[in-house]
Amino acid sequence: MAQAIPLRNVWLLFLYAADLVRYRDQFNQQVEQARDLPDLVARLLSDVVDTRLRRNLSRGYRTRSAHLSRVRGRIDVLDTTAKRLMERGRVACRFEEHTMDTPRNRLVRAALRA
Repeated sequence: MAQAIPLRNVWLLFLYAADLVRYRDQFNQQVEQARDLPDLVARLLSDVVDTRLRRNLSRGYRTRSAHLSRVRGRIDVLDTTAKRLMERGRVACRFEEHTMDTPRNRLVRAALRA
């Protein structure tokens, strides 16, 4: 007859494997109240996301190209000339745009949805 492994032991192994040992002491009470490991992981995710929202989400930059009425970033001379944009008072530009839509934030969002 197989014995069940205590949830506390599985939880500690999970924290060490995921390099999240710093959360060990914060979740002592939740480990006692939790029904199973997915419940604990959901609580951990919720706590970490709450902390990140208070501190701000990850920021990043993405490269964009656009036809603008003013110069922003670098001018794409080939595209501007080929499409004759200057005749219409426009210029093709490539620039970096600040965004909160980073792969890390998308991963957190997907985990929260699941």
